[in-house]
Amino acid sequence: LRAIPEILRRRCVERGVVSKSLLLQIARQPSERKMTEAVARILAGGLTRDEARRERRDEKNSGPRPQPYLFNFAPEDESFKLRIQFLRSHVSRQELIQSLRSVITAIEQQSERAATNDAA
Repeated sequence: LRAIPEILRRRCVERGVVSKSLLLQIARQPSERKMTEAVARILAGGLTRDEARRERRDEKNSGPRPQPYLFNFAPEDESFKLRIQFLRSHVSRQELIQSLRSVITAIEQQSERAATNDAA
């Protein structure tokens, strides 16, 4: 319930909305704007706990989630396979190249550290 902004909590208490189940439905809204809308509808008498649950469920299932961008590579001799998964669904060719370069740099640095530790 602490996710509800203070001003909305006060408005609920002042108007007699103290039902834990209704307050939880407000707190579970994805943004402060959605919380404000839910409070306004509850205070206007147009939103019950079950309706709020149904709306959240419908909104959650309303569309497919963006899929992460996957880059797969296998050389012609099939000696290895490389797969990189990005958190975003769209990645430019330049971003892909930069990511691969950063991986190479990190591997080289790890190798240098391992060689230094072995020498010590």
